[in-house]
Amino acid sequence: MFMDFGLEQILHMPLPTIDIVDIGAAQNGEPCYYPLIKAKQAMLTGFEPVEAQRQSLECTQTDNARYLPYVVGDGTRHQFIEAAFPLCSSIFPQNRELTTKFHVLSELMDEVRRSEVETVRLDDMQEMANIDYLKMDAEGSELSIIEGGKRKLSDAVVIHTEVCFVPLREGMPLFAEIDQALRKTGFLFHFIAGSGGRCFKPISINSNPAKYMNQVLWADVVYVRDFTKLDTITPEKLLKMAIILHNVYKSVDLCFVCLKMFDDLTGSRAAFFYQKAITFGVV
Repeated sequence: MFMDFGLEQILHMPLPTIDIVDIGAAQNGEPCYYPLIKAKQAMLTGFEPVEAQRQSLECTQTDNARYLPYVVGDGTRHQFIEAAFPLCSSIFPQNRELTTKFHVLSELMDEVRRSEVETVRLDDMQEMANIDYLKMDAEGSELSIIEGGKRKLSDAVVIHTEVCFVPLREGMPLFAEIDQALRKTGFLFHFIAGSGGRCFKPISINSNPAKYMNQVLWADVVYVRDFTKLDTITPEKLLKMAIILHNVYKSVDLCFVCLKMFDDLTGSRAAFFYQKAITFGVV
């Protein structure tokens, strides 16, 4: 099946390296962009402020990945709250009035310690000159990251971010605000990559507190550079967008659209080879 092949094998041409930035790099399991790292097709700069989590990442660090300790945000000082479950650490305190309505949620977010930190804006960082692909799991700081990185994000082609639909934390921006900010920055919604929630107490499903019925609390969503204006994107960026769409998300249709525009701008036949692989499974 052609879906088992990377785009570089389908197109029979050298492809550019993807610059990935991951804010909140620690997570359970492999990151969404792992296929690019494994194939040595990307350079990763990850940010993880919880020291134990960052040290764990550094133990598996490869020559195309590095991890930095910054708290990325609006460039001002904040209280950073380390949580009982480290992946829930945030500058936003939990909204206990809401979280205690659900199974095993407030316990994960309970404060272990806090410290004062100086956050850093994306646009002020010297460590990376370019961002092609941004992944965020910043526990409420996503909006300030977007607003503090408008210059660098103006060249990005894909953004994968966690969003919340209810205020699990005091003062945190919700999905609607993040959606508006990304659209103003030149992105359009692509798809929901996954969602999560909890059952309201005391109801549970098979005594599993992590399962939920209909109450979605958060999700991972993917945004792409405005696909109605692909002719404004450079050929290199179109190829990078196509690589991510195929190798990471298997978004075959939009990948083809990007390759077709690439061909229109360069006179190449990338879309032809891609369509051949889609239709006949020939690479």
